[in-house]
Amino acid sequence: NALFLLLAAARISLIVQNLSIAVCAAAVYFVIIYKSEIETQWPDYGLQTLCYAGIILIAVIAQLASTGNTIAVEKDWIAEICGTDKDLLATTSAILKSIDLITNIVAPIATGQIMTYASTEIGAIFIGGWNVISVFVEYYLLWKVYTVVPALRAVKDKCVVDKDIENQESGKCASCMKGLLGSFLTLIRGWKTFMKYEVAFAGLGLASLYMTVLGFDNITVGFAYTQGINESIMGGLMAAGALVGILGTIIYPRMRKCIGQQRTGLFGLTSQLAFLTLCVASVWAKGSPFDLNYASKASESDDVLDTNSTAFPPLFNSTSIPPLFNNTTPVPFNDTSLSESETWEDYISVGLLMTGIIGARCGLWIADLTITQLFLEASWEQEVERVRVKIH
Repeated sequence: NALFLLLAAARISLIVQNLSIAVCAAAVYFVIIYKSEIETQWPDYGLQTLCYAGIILIAVIAQLASTGNTIAVEKDWIAEICGTDKDLLATTSAILKSIDLITNIVAPIATGQIMTYASTEIGAIFIGGWNVISVFVEYYLLWKVYTVVPALRAVKDKCVVDKDIENQESGKCASCMKGLLGSFLTLIRGWKTFMKYEVAFAGLGLASLYMTVLGFDNITVGFAYTQGINESIMGGLMAAGALVGILGTIIYPRMRKCIGQQRTGLFGLTSQLAFLTLCVASVWAKGSPFDLNYASKASESDDVLDTNSTAFPPLFNSTSIPPLFNNTTPVPFNDTSLSESETWEDYISVGLLMTGIIGARCGLWIADLTITQLFLEASWEQEVERVRVKIH
């Protein structure tokens, strides 16, 4: 049925994403509950390491599915819904990104407080249960959008009409696609098609941006934990980053009308790089773990104030975690029992890093929306030209 063809990509990616997160949360829960048994099953924490590897693999699958869902809805669907109205496309893209960032405000705050003041186990149950329930709501909303917008179904009707032509083209290399080199050949054809776009280099710039950008990903969050920031504070920082990102989505459509699409993108990239210099400066700031004297200072602070072990030994060594925001034993801000060796200056480095990441969110999303719109406009213009040539 042609009605389900365009919906299939969004549907499959949505289900895989939510269920993968639920399975990952369940795995984390059981690893925490049976931590002592898992540690002693195999020598050298072998079973524990295997469990961590499985959790990471499931998380990667969830992330890939999330990316697929984003491409299907925020890239393909939105172009068909807005048609040739570039202003509507810019505004709608900004609204969708704002909705995404709003969820990034609520989710970290909720889970951060639960994991800090209840327990990590309850936090895992909450995340897993939420994703199981939300998959039905999200699927229903996708279905409503698909059925309400005729343009989405019209795209697939056109594709069905051209099915014979596509089959003829794909039949020429059917034997190759079945071979081991099928994926490689598909990649080559994709790159050839991609480089034909006038905005191909802008797309490469966006890809490079995401390869180098600092964000609140697993590595950054894990690093922040080793610097003594607990889940509650981390959730607040992630929410602050989302708020700054929302500011970027608000600025983008207005700035685009004032100074144009390209200048808006350049402004976004410049703003992002300016804030990221704070992250570079954090490497040499006081309290940086890259300081040659950091290890000795951490050992001295551990002699003064004994910190509790973390939830996942031996991956995280508690002696490297300053006691101020230790995630297992939060210390009130007005506590005067801190050792003299631990001062607020020891947190300048991680503070600069977090400030740079949060501030860069505005420019990041301005640049992202700009380059994405350039691609959507180019794709639409190319499609119009293809139809015009076919008619004549």
